[in-house]
Amino acid sequence: MANKNNEQTQNKKNKTIIGLSIATGVLAMSTLGLGIGYAITQSTSNTYGTQLENVYQRNMYDLMEGVNNIETKLGKILVTDNTDLQNKLLIEVANNSELAEHSIAGLPISQGSLSESIRFINQVGGYTDTLAKKVAKGTKLSTEEEETLTKIKDSMTDMRDQINKFITETRENYSILQNSMDLTEGDMNSFTIQISKIKTEDVDYPTMIYDGPFSDSQTNVDIKGLKGIEISESDAMEVMKKLFPSAKSIELIGEVNGRIITYNFKLMTKLENTLYAQISKIGGYLVTLSGASEDTYLGKLDLEESEKIALDFVRLNGIEDCVCVWKDALNNNGYFNIAPNQKGIILYPDLIKVKIDLASGEIIGYDATTYFTNHVNRVLPTPTISKETAKSKLPTSYNFEPGRLTLIPLEYSREILCYEFVGQRNGSTYYFYINALTGVQENILKVVESVEGTTLM
Repeated sequence: MANKNNEQTQNKKNKTIIGLSIATGVLAMSTLGLGIGYAITQSTSNTYGTQLENVYQRNMYDLMEGVNNIETKLGKILVTDNTDLQNKLLIEVANNSELAEHSIAGLPISQGSLSESIRFINQVGGYTDTLAKKVAKGTKLSTEEEETLTKIKDSMTDMRDQINKFITETRENYSILQNSMDLTEGDMNSFTIQISKIKTEDVDYPTMIYDGPFSDSQTNVDIKGLKGIEISESDAMEVMKKLFPSAKSIELIGEVNGRIITYNFKLMTKLENTLYAQISKIGGYLVTLSGASEDTYLGKLDLEESEKIALDFVRLNGIEDCVCVWKDALNNNGYFNIAPNQKGIILYPDLIKVKIDLASGEIIGYDATTYFTNHVNRVLPTPTISKETAKSKLPTSYNFEPGRLTLIPLEYSREILCYEFVGQRNGSTYYFYINALTGVQENILKVVESVEGTTLM
């Protein structure tokens, strides 16, 4: 929660990857939380409904406090020349941005409707985290960076005012839960429509992604990857029992009629971790799993052992021919990005995320939203240039690892077949993407690593 104690916490972000040109954003589940707001049906007990309403209200006020803290601290950064104080405040802004992301993730907002604001908060955190590392080395902020921070502050002021206005107007007898249960415009619930005035101005600053290359891409609007018949509640329960055979309890708690219509479940694992799962009505697939481990013991598993657990779980959910394209550990949890592999080509648009408790090996997070949004049996083109030819177009001052073929998402829902080359230079890691049909360089990503974690590909 965005309180004074959390403001003193060291930055939890373990990685910021700065791309020169890449579509980005935050999924409703971030790597640290994979958190999801769950709607419940009228049949859910009054006690549970009251508890959920309290959670929503707390998240709303935490969002207001987080945005207010960001705006205030940005103002302080801009009026001081003390680099030590600037570094401290920039780290706190990055922390507050992450907490604001968690608050939004804990609200029952229709998917994609606040993507601009979510993406903006995501970028604020990444940008200030990067500036904090620069200032920590004694380098002063440039005039351009100060101008960017001023634009960000102005946009944050507008966001703060809109949130305050919403809370003021809905202070009396307003139920977020009740207003999130019925769809009124397409797949948007009443709460989403009422809060959708939270907007931000465009700010020209480095585009960010997190958790490895293309981890948050979602190129299509339509759900292309869900196939099969519509299943019943009892069928969905059987799917849950198959996926979680050792669970102490599994309880159906309602449905969500969003872009992906799902049955929602609450389960308690063998180690008494509480998780929330969504099973698609079409086909009966696990779409998301959200939760956290209560285990405080140090991790017993390494990332290689956990990778096998992650891949096996993905296959158990009916997704075959996958490989792990990124993995990392943070706070006793392992995070894995899994991508389908079609005839040796990595399909970045179809990523699945898995979170594992390294102390117990339990799956405590899963997100296949992007997979089910984008996945189809593609007819992929044959490369017209060789890997050697593509590599010849790379700068010679880098030490490159062997390349591989990938399908990468770009803006305007485009997908491009590229050779991916990972290179090192002066202690930094870069990802180069060369079009396998034209030889044109489509993208470059630079990995910025913190002391809290390292990229493992």
